[in-house]
Amino acid sequence: WNPMTNKATDEITSEGVAVMGVDILPTELSVESSKHFGDALLPLLKKMIVNRHHNDSDYQHLPAELSNSCIAQNGLLTPNFEYISALMERTAKAVHHAIRDPHILLRIQGHLFDSGLINQILDVIEGLDCHFEVEECNVTPSISGAARVKSTLMIRVFSDDDDTLNNVPKKVTLLL
Repeated sequence: WNPMTNKATDEITSEGVAVMGVDILPTELSVESSKHFGDALLPLLKKMIVNRHHNDSDYQHLPAELSNSCIAQNGLLTPNFEYISALMERTAKAVHHAIRDPHILLRIQGHLFDSGLINQILDVIEGLDCHFEVEECNVTPSISGAARVKSTLMIRVFSDDDDTLNNVPKKVTLLL
């Protein structure tokens, strides 16, 4: 999904955010979900045993539930999962900064997510045309609206311009 154009695309090489969701996860307790998974898997295992005489290198003989979930065969991605190659290429091309590059390390503590503070901080950093890497993020859930320990974010901010780097903590402090 590309927030700039407000359009979704199936192409992994497009600009925007890659979103993957699993909508079939059981919401039962662990015992119930394990039983549910076992009950769903048992008929498939029986089919695998019946079809075991097939060539091991051919996953297509498996029931659709299994063949469609096979990620790799003989060291190659299956057609349903070839998009992973594009993801790996995209990641390899991503800009990674070395710690020796000009940077600052921000430690931010508070109600980062429920208040929207994290979004505002990242907007400031991006607005100053800086690159950032999240070093650590410890989230503490709020119980009855009160967190026992506040969430903490350690974020490394990079810029080739020293004035810009010095401006980041000033602008972030204004949000607090």
